[in-house]
Amino acid sequence: MKDTMITMINRIHQWLSTCHWQLIMTIILLATSLNVAAEDFIYDGIAYQILPNESSSVEVTRSEDITYSGTITIPAKITYSSKTYQVKGIGDGAFLCCDKLLSVSLPNSCQQISDRAFYGCTSLKEIQFGNNLETIGNYSFHDCKSLTSITLPETIKSIGRACFKNCIGLRNIYVNAINPPVLSETAFLHSYNGTMKDQIVVYVPTGKADAYRNSDEWSTFTHIIDQSDNNNVLFSTIVEGDGKIVYNDHDYDKSETFPIISGSSITLQIKEGNDYSLSRLTLNDEDILPQVANNTIQIGPINQNMVLKAVFEKRKAYLTLCHNKNGNLQIDINEGQTVNLKINANDGWQIYSVTIDNEDVTSQVDKDNCIKIPKAKSGMSIRVVLEKNGQFSIWNADGVQTNCNIENPIIIPENALAADLTDILTPTVIPNANPNTIFLADNGTIMEEKLKGNNVVCDGYAKSIHLYDGNDVFIPYDIEAEEIEYHRFSPTNTGQKYSWETIFLPFSVDYITTSEGNEEIDWYRDKNDKDKDFWLCEWESTSDEGLQFNYANQWNANQPYLMAIPFTEYGTPHHLQDKELTFHANNKTLYHTEKAVQEMSPYSFHGILAKAELNDVYTLNAEKGIFELQAREEIDAFRAYFKNNQQDKPMSLPISGIADDIKNFNNDDISTINKNAFNPIIQQAYNLKGMRLPEEASSIHHGIIIQNKKKHVVK
Repeated sequence: MKDTMITMINRIHQWLSTCHWQLIMTIILLATSLNVAAEDFIYDGIAYQILPNESSSVEVTRSEDITYSGTITIPAKITYSSKTYQVKGIGDGAFLCCDKLLSVSLPNSCQQISDRAFYGCTSLKEIQFGNNLETIGNYSFHDCKSLTSITLPETIKSIGRACFKNCIGLRNIYVNAINPPVLSETAFLHSYNGTMKDQIVVYVPTGKADAYRNSDEWSTFTHIIDQSDNNNVLFSTIVEGDGKIVYNDHDYDKSETFPIISGSSITLQIKEGNDYSLSRLTLNDEDILPQVANNTIQIGPINQNMVLKAVFEKRKAYLTLCHNKNGNLQIDINEGQTVNLKINANDGWQIYSVTIDNEDVTSQVDKDNCIKIPKAKSGMSIRVVLEKNGQFSIWNADGVQTNCNIENPIIIPENALAADLTDILTPTVIPNANPNTIFLADNGTIMEEKLKGNNVVCDGYAKSIHLYDGNDVFIPYDIEAEEIEYHRFSPTNTGQKYSWETIFLPFSVDYITTSEGNEEIDWYRDKNDKDKDFWLCEWESTSDEGLQFNYANQWNANQPYLMAIPFTEYGTPHHLQDKELTFHANNKTLYHTEKAVQEMSPYSFHGILAKAELNDVYTLNAEKGIFELQAREEIDAFRAYFKNNQQDKPMSLPISGIADDIKNFNNDDISTINKNAFNPIIQQAYNLKGMRLPEEASSIHHGIIIQNKKKHVVK
């Protein structure tokens, strides 16, 4: 045990021997403060200790239960447990390291401030000492960096060692004592530049300036003036780095102070050293660098002591290396240095261009991909652009990705629905015949210019995407597009009042126009709006009567729909029939290709973007009014179909609900007409089941038929 203790002591000794003496002193001070006696009582949030041999006097003391903050006023007398005490002092370490303490007012009864009383109170801005203070102990206000001014009463007699050390903001000391108080030579020491006494102005009683200047303790202060002298103020300069402040043709290249007439203005010039520039300029800690013009600044009028701090830092010398993606690399160099740059391109890549300060120097790159830059200068910019030299990717209708060789020209294969041409700069590109092919590029390429009029996507964004019916499309990833258009001819009515078609798009539609006059058309939004030009319906459910649809009030991406162009109420073809329709979207997403499915047991509604041959699917029959089961069927792009995975499958799935609602005849309106007077060629007729009757009048049977939304009895 003894050996262990000796070893530990030796290690502590070795550690202490390597520490800075200030750190050791701080540790000792803080450790000693822990031995302060506990308080006798706490009154109004302040801890007190009764003074020895003075049963009616107390001092403020340290308490482990209290951390002082904000503004504190200490009373001259307090009454506790029916006894009155006079507050005569501030005890050892009473406010030690209370870094949130802002202001303290001491009573006139306070005669002494003990050692370390306010040590480390870094936020303390104001201290009022009272009129009867006599002594201030060692380290009492050490590190009180926020103090700017103090006033010592006439009764002050002594100021202890390092009392105001590191009070770096202190500029004015008002001493009211007729006789200079005893002052430790380290009381106002500035620990990191030793200039504190050059920057502090000491104001003393009228006629006592010489007494203070001749005092051994106070003579080290540069500026001691009578309190009645208001004609002069002091201007201090602090210069860091290689530079100077010039005033009246005098260079100030270090920390100096000179008097100026109060209320006057001064003009200063900034002189920067070789390879140095002014990086910071503050006046009483306030940034004034933006006020410097042509290395000159005017300050004033000046009515108080000022401290100007100028910081000069070495100019940065650097070489900037760029490439064809975002970002760059900066390297420190010496002015005039020769730089050898080797460009290492990975497999599948080659050098496209090298520029120095926007001048093309590609021809200077040797066979080993090296370039020599003589006499490099600060701020020089070198840009290297690399391009692919190997293969590029394409996607087919099934989404399978394959690679093709990069040649000049690049011929896009006919089966390619998307091609990745990112970082390919040199070759000519010959697109395939499919107008829906997607070309992926980036902002560093010129593909948009080479493929003008095609679907070019730069870094996931496209200005315009045009898709045409009858052509397949594959979208490799989500694309943000400023404009999307899908072109398709409107359905040809088969003679029924409603002739459905399926539609499936990878974007949400904003509006629809026709090819003639760019006329905007409406689709069904409410079942009572029978005069709309376009019907859009979405699948809701399946019942015994067939597939139940309802009118869609918006068009969602990757969702299959039914659509139709109706006949007029008179049975004549609609004016939109066989016209080209354009489906528009602005600032929308073109979604990555996937098979959209609406599941609703036992059926599912699928949409596709590329022509496919499928087994056991339900597609619209020739009359486009019913979904019929097909053993094998070829389905075009932008279309949809139904699937049923049950063993027993019905042969057809009629469209009910929405179709019945569209017929919407009036059961109460029945008229009787003669068969010979009935002309179904002019006015189309239907039976009670909604089926269209033959056009020849002779084929009309006797019975009840529907004509022009009315029931008629044919005799």
